Amino acid sequence: FTPVNLYAVYAAERFGLTMAGYGHYIAATYACSLVLAYPLGWLADRVHPLRLAIATSALYGAAMVAAYLGVDGPRSFGWALLVHGVLSGCYFTGAAALGQMLFPKMKFAQFASAAGLVFGLGNLVFGPALGLVLDWLGHDYRYTFAAGGLLALAAVLAYLVVHRRFMALG
Repeated sequence: FTPVNLYAVYAAERFGLTMAGYGHYIAATYACSLVLAYPLGWLADRVHPLRLAIATSALYGAAMVAAYLGVDGPRSFGWALLVHGVLSGCYFTGAAALGQMLFPKMKFAQFASAAGLVFGLGNLVFGPALGLVLDWLGHDYRYTFAAGGLLALAAVLAYLVVHRRFMALG
């Protein structure tokens, strides 16, 4: 989700979406997230947070690749931003218990902090690197959707490996 999150304001400006319009799309995103929060929690309890993470990551990946191909102005950017926000919110809500479900109980804090470190280091390197690529590409912010989509699809592959091992080992 990082590529879109980091550069959304710049992309909005580049695609001609006013900051007022940007605010409306973000508000709509939060409204959708509010409505979806309880059903997603219920669903995570029924199907498992790992399966929900796989499904939402796959949907997000496909949607962001479509956004890369289809965004060409303020309206299409706004809708892509809305879809990004809703699906990333679905992921974070549905996968909220993922660490508790997968990390060993007796070493949970160690694993959770290690995951936080890896995430932080990834953002520390990825954000500026993507900025350099965007500079090189003439600030074509459609590539933030492509990057987010490809990262999400790569995450789906990693999640499938984790799921396979989880099912084998319990």
